[in-house]
Amino acid sequence: MKAVALAVLRVAADRDPLESWDSEEAPAPSRAAAFLDCDGLGEDHVFWPIFRSALNLEGVLGQTTLELAVRKWSEWESYQDYMVQSGQLAGDILTVPGLTYANGSEVELRINGLIDLPVIFQKAAYSQLFDQPPKWGASEYVGFLSCPVGFVLVQYVIFIANKVRGNLDPSLLKDYWEGMVNAFGLIYAVPSYVLDHSESANWGLTSFDIAVNLNVERSYYRNYEAYCQETPIPPPLLTHWSHDLPSFQSSDWWCAKSTTTSEPLRVALIGEHGPVNLDHLSTTEAVWRNCATDGAEGGPEIEAGHFFTYLWALEGTAQGEELRRSLRMSWEAFWGEPLTKSQGRSESSSAPRWTVAGAVAALKGWAWREPFLRAARIQICCEPLWLCVLMHAAVGSSRLLVRVSMCLLHSFSQIFGEQELPHFWPLVRAMGSEVKAISAAARISAEMLNFQAGIRPPYVPALSLHVEAAAQYRPNSPETWL
Repeated sequence: MKAVALAVLRVAADRDPLESWDSEEAPAPSRAAAFLDCDGLGEDHVFWPIFRSALNLEGVLGQTTLELAVRKWSEWESYQDYMVQSGQLAGDILTVPGLTYANGSEVELRINGLIDLPVIFQKAAYSQLFDQPPKWGASEYVGFLSCPVGFVLVQYVIFIANKVRGNLDPSLLKDYWEGMVNAFGLIYAVPSYVLDHSESANWGLTSFDIAVNLNVERSYYRNYEAYCQETPIPPPLLTHWSHDLPSFQSSDWWCAKSTTTSEPLRVALIGEHGPVNLDHLSTTEAVWRNCATDGAEGGPEIEAGHFFTYLWALEGTAQGEELRRSLRMSWEAFWGEPLTKSQGRSESSSAPRWTVAGAVAALKGWAWREPFLRAARIQICCEPLWLCVLMHAAVGSSRLLVRVSMCLLHSFSQIFGEQELPHFWPLVRAMGSEVKAISAAARISAEMLNFQAGIRPPYVPALSLHVEAAAQYRPNSPETWL
């Protein structure tokens, strides 16, 4: 192994670190490829070929691999301490190296803690893929920016060693896990969702190899194939939605729900995601037109009411303003605090405020007093999915349609806490046995719900019927594009 390392060092030392970054050349994919492979980028490029060779020859838990990873991680931790002590993170604001707005001003981002630094630095590094040579070297951020993919794999080695061999406190191991998950996401998610950078850069690891080890149990799988041998994966059940729910093949069921009348068809859209609600509303409108007598155009209008809904990407659009006007109950008004930090949820809001029984009782009392909900002939509930479970327990199933999108327990713990799960699962089973109109917007959502609760909703893709030529889904200002 030492001979291999010396050979790599000789080759690396003889190479011009910036030979593949000729500023007179137009941007080319080869420059991005060199960057992703940690090849020829600054003084720190000597370390990465040695680390890659050790990873390929010895594996994740090899002695040389571990020694190199610990060396680089120690440098990184020392630099983090320096950033804190020197005041570079004063007020939790970080100036991102190499990134500027269109007007030339520096990009400053608020971070929640040191765990966010790898994410910010990697975004800065990826922004240079097809630009001029990066303006940093080994002295800046201990070479982190010269090889973001390699640094993630350094973190992966440290994480696996601590998980398998270390006797760490569960809370500390969880902190390590959160950092690894944040870093892992950037291996394949930036700049696209189709590239597996670790695999394409000849590191000897794929995102599948890493993913099967992203847990806090002490198990470790050498690769994805080893995991599959020990835990055989059943083949997917690729049935058409009409096979899972044959009663929906005709429009008779729906039209019976929306009988022809001169009154508007009132539809209650229950979910926190505004664009998804509009998807369901457009689908309802399309079916409603098909229910018109003799296929005639027109007929009674649809009147929509939204509940617990955020605008998200619809902010500033005409459709978003229309949704805001039809919002009957905000998330904060009912639950007492925002759902997410991006909407203003406080860092100190860690203690759950609700019990499952208390939430069902509150929803039942509110639904009885809400005139639009009482008058709605159709109630379409989507996300978070646990809200649909509680709505069913509160209002019944006669008018309720459930659309599975999010994971069943997404944000459940912050509202209720894990101690409430025994009270929640009976309500899940009741919804699965009583609500006939359940469908899933993604096949993985259907598979997860089937695995967790034995409920198999038919997979019906999201149609995005509400996205029309007049709808401009874009940021409100250029500074938010980054």
